[in-house]
Amino acid sequence: MSIVAALPPGKQGVASALNDLTREIGGVLGIAVLGSVFNARYRSDTGDAVSALPAAAAMIVLPRRR
Repeated sequence: MSIVAALPPGKQGVASALNDLTREIGGVLGIAVLGSVFNARYRSDTGDAVSALPAAAAMIVLPRRR
């Protein structure tokens, strides 16, 4: 907030909005990256676990894509 306070009153609204925008974009990108990492890890671990199942059970858990 010290950045906003350092500006003239006419520019404080724009600075505040820009500050909020950068925080929102950072949060969105952080969630997207973490979600992708967790999803890749989950899929990898699930595939390893399913490979030990009998073929019929593996087909139920991971059906073939058409």
